[in-house]
Amino acid sequence: MKGLKKFIKPLNVFWLGSVLGMAQRRILGNSLTVFCYHDVTNAPSDFSRENTLNVPPEMFEYQIMYIKENFNVIEPKQLMEQTLPANAALVTCDDGFKSFFTNAVPILEKQKIPVIIFLNMGPIRGEMFWPGLIVFLCERRPDFIKYLKSQLRSEEEKKSPLYLSCSQSLVEDYLEQTNEDFQEVVLDYVGPFANETDLEQCCHNPYVFYGNHTYTHYVSCLMTDDKFMDDVENNSKLLQRYPNYVDYFAFPFGQPDRTFTESQVRLLLDAGVKKVFFSSASSYNSNPLANYLDRITLLSEDFSPAKIKYRIMKPWLLNHGGLPQRKTSNK
Repeated sequence: MKGLKKFIKPLNVFWLGSVLGMAQRRILGNSLTVFCYHDVTNAPSDFSRENTLNVPPEMFEYQIMYIKENFNVIEPKQLMEQTLPANAALVTCDDGFKSFFTNAVPILEKQKIPVIIFLNMGPIRGEMFWPGLIVFLCERRPDFIKYLKSQLRSEEEKKSPLYLSCSQSLVEDYLEQTNEDFQEVVLDYVGPFANETDLEQCCHNPYVFYGNHTYTHYVSCLMTDDKFMDDVENNSKLLQRYPNYVDYFAFPFGQPDRTFTESQVRLLLDAGVKKVFFSSASSYNSNPLANYLDRITLLSEDFSPAKIKYRIMKPWLLNHGGLPQRKTSNK
């Protein structure tokens, strides 16, 4: 029986890959698939590992080769053209981990694949990486969780993950009360970030483009509109120094409603931002020339054509009843 199962499992994977491959070509033919990465290293930090942000370089190259062979990969500026090639794809990266420049860029150059990295200039200039701080506090400090829940009023705010309910003012009040310096421990938890020298050395690379991810990486919907736009514009001013900057924006955390609002999207577009990206992976971009585009994150576990196809097609399958919706618990 065990031998039979070993025989059947590869057949199921092969069948699934074949079916999804045909569906991918048929359904995504006139759409845009945007891929998102964060950290590309064999030695991920606790932060990257715990939040499934890391893809090892060998797996990253395997996935990039799959994308290259199965899509028409475009460069970011092509999004401003009137038409795109069929089955178009764009590769993106977020935040500004050091590994992007040391590991991902050489692979992308080798494969001749363009990429846009959405950067937070705060941590690149040596300031604390906000997601690293709030995730560290939520995962490592029970006293912070107790404090946070005492400050949150609605059940909606107490939904998991709690770090998405961490406003700047709440965290700063906690830090003032504890009188602790978390700078070094959070730096160690997050791992190495790029610096301005890395950006300068890469800004003339024909395959690399820079985009805006806010200066701080705060949760956008927890900010006033004025503070949010100040955060965006401060980052943009610093990025405009680089010749490869494109006026595209990706929301930090990227989850609609939970982390940003429709009004903030309108503010960005009214301010002249050309394209706005989010990361819900809830839909494929059937209108590739839209100003508002979703992204799909490939993970280290996506190590075969069938798994990659499933990751790409899963949103469509969920939206069209091809897969059962999983129930999520509010922890």
